[in-house]
Amino acid sequence: MNADDMEVPEVSALEPLPIGEERAEDWPLLDRRSADRPRATPTDAETALRRAADRLARLQSVTASLAAAVDTAAIGDRVTDALLGATGAAAAALRVLARDADGAPVLRLVHARGYSDDMLAAADLPLDASTIAAEAARDGAPVFLESRADWERRFQPHTELHAAAGFEGAAALPCETEDVSCVLAISFAGPHPFDADERAMLQTMAEETAIALGRARLAERAARQARRFAFLADVSRALSMPTEVDETLALIARLPVPDLADYCIVYRLGADGRVHRVARAHADSAREAVLDALERHFPLDADSELPAARVMRTQQSVFSPRLRPEDLRAAAPDARYMELLDQLELRSGITIPLVARGRSLGAIVFARSAASKRVFDDDDRDAAHAFAERAALALDTTRLLAEARQAHAEAEVARAQAELARAQAEAASRAREDFVARMSHELRTPLNAIGGYAELIEMGVRGPVTEQQREDLRRLQRAQRHLLGLINQVLAYARAGSGGITYDITDVPIDDVLRSVEALIAPQIRAKGILYEYTPCDGAATLRADAVKLRQIVLNLLSNAVKFTEPGGRIGVQCELQADVAAIRVRDTGLGVPRSSSRRSSSRSCRRHRRTAACATASASVSPSAASSPARWAATSPWRAR
Repeated sequence: MNADDMEVPEVSALEPLPIGEERAEDWPLLDRRSADRPRATPTDAETALRRAADRLARLQSVTASLAAAVDTAAIGDRVTDALLGATGAAAAALRVLARDADGAPVLRLVHARGYSDDMLAAADLPLDASTIAAEAARDGAPVFLESRADWERRFQPHTELHAAAGFEGAAALPCETEDVSCVLAISFAGPHPFDADERAMLQTMAEETAIALGRARLAERAARQARRFAFLADVSRALSMPTEVDETLALIARLPVPDLADYCIVYRLGADGRVHRVARAHADSAREAVLDALERHFPLDADSELPAARVMRTQQSVFSPRLRPEDLRAAAPDARYMELLDQLELRSGITIPLVARGRSLGAIVFARSAASKRVFDDDDRDAAHAFAERAALALDTTRLLAEARQAHAEAEVARAQAELARAQAEAASRAREDFVARMSHELRTPLNAIGGYAELIEMGVRGPVTEQQREDLRRLQRAQRHLLGLINQVLAYARAGSGGITYDITDVPIDDVLRSVEALIAPQIRAKGILYEYTPCDGAATLRADAVKLRQIVLNLLSNAVKFTEPGGRIGVQCELQADVAAIRVRDTGLGVPRSSSRRSSSRSCRRHRRTAACATASASVSPSAASSPARWAATSPWRAR
């Protein structure tokens, strides 16, 4: 309890006196000379020591307070409060060096105390302004104004404003670190002399403030990077879901807004050869209509110099951190385009190509408007590139999936068409086989009748037959049998189309085959007046072959010989039996075969007959001796005697 709070009983003999009003006569034992001695006063050294201790304590308090501040705003609040308490100033402010939307250097206000709204009307103070803070920042040296006269002498334009606010003394202290530059400013209500100690204290506070701001900026950058990583992780997850191409494009435009950009546009090259805005998103949904109007009225030419078209051509990004209205106006194709652009208030932009696997897929534009009061920096550019890489990969994957789905659908259609064609072919094959079978039956019936009646006539059933007539009947029968063999061969070929061809391999008498062929070719030979010579073969010599197919091969050779031999010429057929090979040779006096065509003709003949039994066991060749010499065809095959 204080002495002033105590209740003291009234004593008439002794009246208490206020402290400091003791009288010597009330203390008889006190040396009266002490009353006449002057009181002790602090020396200047003691006063300076006390002030130094007080300033040191304040600096320690400020340092601890700034160390606990976690962001720029908290640092500004604490340091201005400490300035007012340490100096007795009437106002204090903290500004940091930054750039405005046009890229000009400015001192941006962080926090202020004691200044009027008029004095803080502009948050950004141009670095070239004629003010105490701007001069300190430009020169990198503190500025101290101790009176109004100093103001009038150095900063005449601002003297009246400070005088109206009642300020006279002032100081501005710059400080710069690797990460930040700042200025502390204080103003006093009257004149204020600054001694060396106070100046040192203020400079130290400015340095501590810059260090704290650098630390806070690093923390803010780390937090910003963490948000960027989280944003890109969300983007990767969102774009990993398979969707249609149009949905992917809309998602790419929507994801960066508003975390990375105020609005975003995706461009692609259209079938008309022009660059179109295929997807867009804006933080202000009402302004998406402006983006739509740009697409409707101003699709870009592929050779345009506007960023989107240029980026798609060059595949090089365009970084425009600060866009001035006058620059945009100069690049605008017409007034209507600029009118729409003014509504978007574009102030900063990044345009990046969408490239995947070396293929250009389009371009993406990230934009910030004047309303957001933000411009893109290097960190934003890096984040935009990372986003564009993920977007291009997702778009390419979506496109590949769409192409795969389309290819699968086309394959299904082709498979169905192939199945239909196969079914139709099988039906046609069955119809052909049925037709051939019916026709073969219809043709074999009269041929069998011809053979039967010829045989009856030869037997003399209808009367006597002369030897010449009998020979004619034999020739008729051979022709009937050959024609019947051809019909059977047609049927065999029809079966071959369905994999059902067969061979009738037997021991075939060579002489019989050659004589039967002579009877078949005789009418053509007589018609052209050609001399036909046949050298008989050993009647016991046989070949392992299909008789019908062997006969047809020799008949084809003779038919060609008749065709290319002039009237009056000669055709010869002979059979030569060697040790183990029989050679059937056809010679004529026709134009012959050029040497350059002999091998090709032989090869063509072999290909033509390679599936027949005769060709399977024999080899054929043509051997001209000159360009116009007679052709000599020979077929060789192993033989044996019956």
